Amino acid sequence: KKKEDSLLQVFDKHNELYKQSVLSGKVDNTAYYKYLKARERIAEYLSTQNLTDIKLNDITMSFIEGYQNYCLMSLKTNTTNKQLKMLKKILQFAVNERLMDVDPFKMVLKEEKLDYDVLTVDEVNNLLCCNFTDKRMEEIRDCFVFQCYSGLAYIDLASLTKEDIVDDVIIKRRKKTDIQFVV
Repeated sequence: KKKEDSLLQVFDKHNELYKQSVLSGKVDNTAYYKYLKARERIAEYLSTQNLTDIKLNDITMSFIEGYQNYCLMSLKTNTTNKQLKMLKKILQFAVNERLMDVDPFKMVLKEEKLDYDVLTVDEVNNLLCCNFTDKRMEEIRDCFVFQCYSGLAYIDLASLTKEDIVDDVIIKRRKKTDIQFVV
């Protein structure tokens, strides 16, 4: 029996199931929006190939490599790899749902080694001395410096409440891993 399901249909099916997980509180909505954006990017790539969709069994390594090259035109290597990982997950979803027999995704994703400049303590302290005319910029600076000293991720700082602070100690669960931390 020949399967006639298409890539965008499978994306929609996956995203609808993912949306249900978001609504039930099992997963965060951030990843859901990334999958929506990934579907949009795939649709844009298909349109550059004069296609509105592609059958699952027509997806080949050359299609995947073409999509990779399309992403690299506007995205950096690691962001492109994230897009490819999402596509791979969608294709694996299709295999698990028995919508396709074999995952054509046999590519090895290579991370680009990034060198990050680490701020020194003096540089962080210099930020505290900066005076801004805009109160919003001062608040942004203060939040950034607080993150530097506390080690909090942005999402954890953004969701920080007074209830999370007990006797000058922050006790909270990390949003990303759901593991408790104490600062």
